[in-house]
Amino acid sequence: MTAGYGASLMAGQQLGPALSLASGVLCIGGIAGLSSQGTARMGNVMGMSGVALGITSVLGTMPMDAGTAGQVALMMGGGGLAGHQIASKVRGGGGGRM
Repeated sequence: MTAGYGASLMAGQQLGPALSLASGVLCIGGIAGLSSQGTARMGNVMGMSGVALGITSVLGTMPMDAGTAGQVALMMGGGGLAGHQIASKVRGGGGGRM
C-alpha cells in the first residue's frame, strides 16, 4: 500500500484522505481482532498496518524541505531506538506465567 501511495503521489494523484480513512478502518479492525486469541495475530497485523499507513499518509501530505525532513528523520530514529530498547527488555517465547 505504501509503495502504491508513493507511486500515486509521483503521478500527481491526491489519495491522502482515502488513505487516512483506510488507516482508521485498519486500526479499528485491529482493535476488534484483539478480542479473542484466535484472531489476535491478525488483529495485531491489521493494527500495525493501519498505523504504518497513517504515518505514510501524513508524511506524504506534508510539505517537506530539508529542515523538516531532517527533523522527521531524527524523531523517527529516536522513536525507533527507544522502541528497540523497550522491546529488548521484554521476555519472548510466551513461557511465563500470568
